[in-house]
Amino acid sequence: MKGSIVIAGMGLYTPPVKELDELTRFTTDHHRLVNNHEFNALGIKNATVSVFDKQKTGSFNKQGWINNASLFALRATEAAIKNSGIDLSAYDNRRISVVLGSYNSGTDSYSTLFNKVLNNEQDTVTNSELMSSMLSHCGNVIAARYNIQGKKIVVSSACSSSLTAVGIATDLLHSDKADVVICGGSDCVDLPVVAGFNSLSALNEGRCAPFSEPKGINLGEGAGILLLTKSHDQRRDQWFIGGYGASSDAYHETSPEPNGVGAIQAIDAALAAAGLGREDVDLISAHATGTGANDIPESKAYEALFGLDVPVSVMKPFYGHTLGASGIVELISVLSLLNTGITPENNNMRELREGCSPINLDYKDYPSERIQTVLANSFGFGGSNSSVVVTKQPTPCVSNFGKPPIPIVKASANDGVTKTVIDASVGVTKGACQIYLQNKRFKRDSPEIKYCIESVGDVVKGVEPLLHSNARAGVVTGNSQRPQRCLESFLSSIYEGDPKYASARHFPGHIVSATCGQVSIAHKISGHSTVLCSPTAAFEYTVDLLRSETQDFMIVCSSDEVTPMQKTLMHSLFAQTDASMAQGSAALLLSSRAQLTRSEHPPIAWIRSALHSSYNGLVLRHDEKFHTLLDRLILESCEEACISFNDIDHCLVSNALADPLLVEEVQHVVARYHPQLVVEQKKEKRLSADFMTHIVDATERISTGEYRNVLVIAIDLSSNVGACIVSSQGGPTV
Repeated sequence: MKGSIVIAGMGLYTPPVKELDELTRFTTDHHRLVNNHEFNALGIKNATVSVFDKQKTGSFNKQGWINNASLFALRATEAAIKNSGIDLSAYDNRRISVVLGSYNSGTDSYSTLFNKVLNNEQDTVTNSELMSSMLSHCGNVIAARYNIQGKKIVVSSACSSSLTAVGIATDLLHSDKADVVICGGSDCVDLPVVAGFNSLSALNEGRCAPFSEPKGINLGEGAGILLLTKSHDQRRDQWFIGGYGASSDAYHETSPEPNGVGAIQAIDAALAAAGLGREDVDLISAHATGTGANDIPESKAYEALFGLDVPVSVMKPFYGHTLGASGIVELISVLSLLNTGITPENNNMRELREGCSPINLDYKDYPSERIQTVLANSFGFGGSNSSVVVTKQPTPCVSNFGKPPIPIVKASANDGVTKTVIDASVGVTKGACQIYLQNKRFKRDSPEIKYCIESVGDVVKGVEPLLHSNARAGVVTGNSQRPQRCLESFLSSIYEGDPKYASARHFPGHIVSATCGQVSIAHKISGHSTVLCSPTAAFEYTVDLLRSETQDFMIVCSSDEVTPMQKTLMHSLFAQTDASMAQGSAALLLSSRAQLTRSEHPPIAWIRSALHSSYNGLVLRHDEKFHTLLDRLILESCEEACISFNDIDHCLVSNALADPLLVEEVQHVVARYHPQLVVEQKKEKRLSADFMTHIVDATERISTGEYRNVLVIAIDLSSNVGACIVSSQGGPTV
């Protein structure tokens, strides 16, 4: 039986509410949003944003440099642990995981580094500062603070990030990969994000009024954290995670599908996972940004699914839009208020906006005891949708999760110039990249997006009917960095130009989720889609989705581009090695075993194991901790693959950090089990796509009969370490 996932603790850290006890002011204090004078001085006067004390105090700051979103996440995590009463030290730290969502984490740090290069101060850039500019940094600081050695996953699917993080956390518990998961989201406001939304004319000078007038958003910041555990007890005062769903609109890089089709798909998936029907929903925690583009399709989706009676909670007039943290901040607020006997009403609903469906936005004094099931929704740029069902009446169900080998149907990799495509029907083919210029809508995208569109196009060719508009066919991207060309163009328009006229064209294209969004649009992939900031975590998550039999087909991909600015910033990583930065992308089409028997596409290889663990440090080092972690991963990979280490024919090392001492440590560990095994690495390093490029390489060698079993070791920029075994045979089915 699948045990119920219980919310053991909750924590908030936001401008209006720094502790759960302060939430009752929601009903009386509308929280006066502060108009930041620094942004006003730059001429952006309609940016009503939430600001609060960001002094980096406390003992943790002595351990390393930290960005704002990471600081907020630390404070909310501390509050959630205190609220839970759980002693984390009582658990095996290898069985504790952290899954966070963020849209903007690290951008404030990256902007500082960007300006250092502009001012010829690049020699002062430290590795700690460089790592803090990564979106994954917010997960790193939590892992380091609490000595977490389990999974570490950072989701960046725009504004849907934090609810997707909650969903992934439940999967880790259901699949018995964790006993406790710290999950949620954190985000911060900085000049680039304000200038970006200002460039889209999306800001509201006063308090936002979702589904009402005037149109526009308020920006906010902060963090919300849940502590989740598996429980077989069911008490009246507990909330349980029932299920989650994710989808892609595959429609537009900023605007949602007009009829809410993608939102409906995510909601239905969440309800199905929870074993509930639409009639079971008692309250909706809406995304409700206040913009015309978002509110209308969202209201249409609610009317189509639930009619006009279910209460719809709107939190953004109180918090502002906390971006990637919004879903979890608002869900925690709703649950906490319900626990005190208060049903949160909409505190800035005026007259219904033209075009919005007349959903239930006016339910003053609605009895909290009537609400047993809450549906929380978040919808983001690029069409990323996420829904989570929380209930007081969970129904345990049979878990389908096992560890069967997963077939690789097709694979592709390119370096931006040439490409390799592997298909069982035609074998291995080499050719020139087309960089997907056939469609003008992608012409101005960053090269890394174009490379990824091309690789995914290679693996979907010939199987389009199985994938297009299929709710059980999705895509996961594992990118450590933002699309560099768009990022630099966007920041240049601010710091070398005028923030009032920041590039509206490059703003949506500079975020990590832009790659996944454009890939989904280009290839009509509308199923379960998300973005993880670690390629090793992305690969394992994709394999697990197929093992759980919730998906039929999944595409997993990563991509990179190289710019002079990027080379300058990354110089310290490559200074002591002869390795060089490379660009390109890699993609794999994976299938569930059940679907493989129904298709006409035989596998080219099999994934026998896919694992990753957190190094639990801010910067990965070649030390005894790394040795122990790697040793454990190799042994667990062989156990999962049901093979002995002597059956491994070859070992490929993906070392995105370009640290030769890390590779020496890999060779040392491998030699203990198989002294004659060749450990191979490449001099060309792709910061995100290195791992999946190596998996494609292993797949090619297996498909040509050169090897039977290849072990791929991964060391990525997020301080995750991964291991994967690719084989010629499927082996055991369970």
